[in-house]
Amino acid sequence: MSQVVSKIIKNELTVKKTEKLVKDILDNIEAKEDTEKKQNIKCSMSIRIYLNTLKQAYDAILNTGIEAKYNEIDKGDYMEVVVKIPKK
Repeated sequence: MSQVVSKIIKNELTVKKTEKLVKDILDNIEAKEDTEKKQNIKCSMSIRIYLNTLKQAYDAILNTGIEAKYNEIDKGDYMEVVVKIPKK
């Protein structure tokens, strides 16, 4: 906010130019937030696709008669997936 005020004073902006400056700043903030939200949604969808693919591979292993184990743990920043396949 103080940077905007400094810019207004330094450039001796009129009310109309000040309103445009503030509108442009708010539009940029909203656009950035929208982009971040879209990226988060896209990332969540990708994670679901990856996890479903791993589960399908695990199911294929089970269908061969192998008694494998599958464990999925949400670690906050990432998902941990462990598949244990017995050697014998």
